[in-house]
Amino acid sequence: MSEHEHPALKRLRDRVREATARRTPLRIRAGGTKDFYGNPTTGELLDPREYSGIVDYAPTELVVTVRSGTPLAQLEAALAEQNQMLPFEPPHFGDGATVGGAVAAGLAGPRRVAAGSLRDLILGASVINGNGEVLAFGGRVMKNVAGYDMARTLAGSLGTLGVLVDLSLKVLPKPVAERTLRFDLDEATAIRQLNEWGGQPLPISASAWLDGVTYVRLSGARAAVDAAQTRLAVADGVEDRGRRPARVVRRGLGVEQGRYRLGHPVHQRHLDENQRLVGQRRMEEGEASSVDLEPSAQVIPAPDFVHRLVRDDLLEQVGRRVPIHANDPQESRIEP
Repeated sequence: MSEHEHPALKRLRDRVREATARRTPLRIRAGGTKDFYGNPTTGELLDPREYSGIVDYAPTELVVTVRSGTPLAQLEAALAEQNQMLPFEPPHFGDGATVGGAVAAGLAGPRRVAAGSLRDLILGASVINGNGEVLAFGGRVMKNVAGYDMARTLAGSLGTLGVLVDLSLKVLPKPVAERTLRFDLDEATAIRQLNEWGGQPLPISASAWLDGVTYVRLSGARAAVDAAQTRLAVADGVEDRGRRPARVVRRGLGVEQGRYRLGHPVHQRHLDENQRLVGQRRMEEGEASSVDLEPSAQVIPAPDFVHRLVRDDLLEQVGRRVPIHANDPQESRIEP
C-alpha cells in the first residue's frame, strides 16, 4: 500500500479482502439508479461513493480522470464550465448516478450514433480485484495501448470483474450549434428515411421515433446545421411526399447555453425554474415565427427523452416497476 493512498480507497480494498477471506459476496451499489438493469444482485453492500472527485482534468488534451464514486452530474458540470461534454451522453436514470455506475452499466445515449459508445471512449481504468489489489489498465491518451482492451472490457461489466476505482475518459467540445427537427412520419417511412439520411454527409447526432413523430438532432458548426436543416426539409422533398415539413422544436443554441429541447407532453415538475416557455420560438420551414406552445407541448431535455424510451424498453423485458420520477414513486410503469 502506498503511503499516499486515498483513505476511502484503502477502506474499499480492506472490505474486499475481508469479504474474500469470509467467502462472502459483495454487492457494489452507489446511487442505485440502474437497479432495474441486469440480474438481481445479492451480497453485502459495498458503496464506493466515498471515493469521489476529479483526479485530473486537462481540457486542452480532451481527457478527464475521475474517481468512480463521483456523481455524474458533478463531472458533467465541471466539463460544461469548459464548454465540453461526455460524448456518449450517459443516461442518469435518477439524481444519484455516478461515473462508476455509468461505466459499469456501459450504457450510452442518443449521441452514440455519431460519437461512439462508452467503451469506445474509455482510455484507462483501475480496478480492485478479489484479492484487494489495485490493477491499472490503459492510460490517458488514445495512443497508449497497454491494457487498452481490458479497460474497454470493464465497460458494461456490471461490477462482475472488480470494483472500479479511477477512470480516464475522452471528452469533446460542445457543438457550437444544435437543433432538433421534427417530422410526421410513420414507422416504416421513418426507418427508410433515417437510413437514407444516415448515408449522407449530414451532422446528425441523434434520432428517435415515437407515435408517428420522428426527431432528428443536428449538431456542429452553425453553417453546417443551417444547411442540413434546409436539405432535410426541402432538398429531400419532404413536402412533396405529402408530409408535414420539418419543424424545429427548439433552435440550437451557442456553446454558452448548449441545451436542446424536444416538444413532448411531460409533467410540469420536469421543468426547471430557468426553463420557462415564455417567448418560445419555433422554426417553420426555416422561417422564424413566434408561436404559443400548447399546455401539452412542454419540453424535456432531448437525452432524457431518449433515455426514457430505452428504460421503458428494458422494463418490458424484465417486467419490473420502477419510478418514472425519483420524487414520485407512484408514477411508474410496468409491463408483463
